[in-house]
Amino acid sequence: MENNETYDLANKNINKVNNYKIPLSKLQQEIVNIIIEKPNITQVDIAKKLKVSRQSIAKNIKELKENDVIERVGANKKGYWKLLIDLQ
Repeated sequence: MENNETYDLANKNINKVNNYKIPLSKLQQEIVNIIIEKPNITQVDIAKKLKVSRQSIAKNIKELKENDVIERVGANKKGYWKLLIDLQ
């Protein structure tokens, strides 16, 4: 797999992501899938759903944000996650 390819977040096939810097880890793919399903979810709820620590989710979300995959819009509790990559 080339650096500009990543597994389809719906696990259907491989997608090329424009200007993508790093491949997503399995946990990051799961985080993004959850965000796609429920954009207003909190880090605590993601951690509970995936049965990992909130610190682990925070670390991975920080990396996803630094690599322009997602961003948080609004406040922590009332805001939502915005996906910044094109999955088509």
